[in-house]
Amino acid sequence: SAPEAKRQYRKLSMQHHPDRHANNAQRQQAANDCMTWLNWSYQTVLRGRAAGAPPGETPPDALMAG
Repeated sequence: SAPEAKRQYRKLSMQHHPDRHANNAQRQQAANDCMTWLNWSYQTVLRGRAAGAPPGETPPDALMAG
């Protein structure tokens, strides 16, 4: 449901926000990557296309691996 997705998004974004790991560059980068994926996933769910990437859109992992 949308309220549950929002609640989980907020919980995970607080946990994985890069600013929470400002003293460790490696963890900060990992948190930034996690937030990129988390933001993309949340927007995908909000658009009602949770089954996969919307047409013409690439998930963040595919962009980073390329």
